[in-house]
Amino acid sequence: MKSRKIICFLILVSAAISAYGNIHIINTGKLPNNEAFNINMASLVEISQYADHWSPEWNYPVNKSGLIIFLKEFNNDIARINNNNDYELNLLKVVIMTYLYNLDETDYYNEINSTVEKMKRDFPNEYRTYWLSGNFLISAAIPLGGYTEFKNVLEKFNSNLGSYPVEFLDDFAYACIINQMFKTSMELYELSAARRGVSVSSNSLYRSIESSFSRPLPNTNYTDNQVWEIFSSNNEYYLRSRILGSLLPLTPTWDIRTTGIENKKCFCLIIPDRLLSRQNRLIGISVLIEFDLSNASYSQYMAEKRSEYPVTEQRELRIGNQIYNVFIFEDKSSYQNMGGAKGMFITTNTQYRENRNIGIELPVEFSFSNSEGNVSYYTMANYFHRINQNINIGILVDSSNEIFDEAYAFIRNLLERTVFE
Repeated sequence: MKSRKIICFLILVSAAISAYGNIHIINTGKLPNNEAFNINMASLVEISQYADHWSPEWNYPVNKSGLIIFLKEFNNDIARINNNNDYELNLLKVVIMTYLYNLDETDYYNEINSTVEKMKRDFPNEYRTYWLSGNFLISAAIPLGGYTEFKNVLEKFNSNLGSYPVEFLDDFAYACIINQMFKTSMELYELSAARRGVSVSSNSLYRSIESSFSRPLPNTNYTDNQVWEIFSSNNEYYLRSRILGSLLPLTPTWDIRTTGIENKKCFCLIIPDRLLSRQNRLIGISVLIEFDLSNASYSQYMAEKRSEYPVTEQRELRIGNQIYNVFIFEDKSSYQNMGGAKGMFITTNTQYRENRNIGIELPVEFSFSNSEGNVSYYTMANYFHRINQNINIGILVDSSNEIFDEAYAFIRNLLERTVFE
């Protein structure tokens, strides 16, 4: 069973928003319309304010045991009348079970998940099943699982966010917050506010996230720790710089060295695992990435770098929307036992846009800064926006003739999984 400490943390963060009642997901117009059922629904709506989240202490003016009895009886009633496997009744049943789970009836956890999985099979065209599941998993302290369900909605149904209700956008935004995808959550809240015709600044969570970001200043030095962070997402490791708008995949066995921004330059050195050559030898390479913030034009930067190496061949490599200029150079006097040095210097450029740095965000579960008893509190860190200028990027790949083809394949694979924005 998942830690109630984490669940409480989620509730504390979302104090201004009761997102997990889930009644807003149900089309109540398709539910049974009789007096007894309507009375139960009215009662359910009334008690949602107490049961749509978990509370570490019960300080409400209602009897908790009485709520549990009502919810169990309503849940049994739905099971009795749902003879035709009605979708809306199934949704309602899951909502009620999540309320019971929030009231410490944790044995419902498995039944909730099994019911949701059956609904996915029985109603493959209903995106709301994934929405409901996403909300529940977030509230049950499984943040990555909850976020994944929201992503499943976009991947399995419609990737156009404008086609979903604003409540879906709000719930998705909250899932992004819990997984530390702050820029993504801000964009979702902005879209939701625009659809509602209200100012996004009225959203307290949005204001809290916005206030945690600072604008980096041009011509200013920043330390290594201010520029770079290493994190894991879904069992994969990444090196990210919000200031530079960069995300690079990592392998734990690689040697990684980074610098801060100093004199308008920043560097990242990657020494990957040795590559196997055609002669069946393990040979090392290195990759040095330079971020140039001098405001030199890209053509000027590229020409200057090209002049520094004995270039024998020039290629253009397009990966997605990013174009890389590849300058291959050779030096027979170096690495003679490996056929001489043969490497490449790769250049590219990123134009500053108000793109929110969304492309470099991946789901990352929260870590907690401190705890008190059974309650954990999270303090938002200080983050940087992408620096407001264009950035020239140079990538030096140091290799030899014997390993060059393998080095080229390595760097191409690395760039295919890298984000520069």
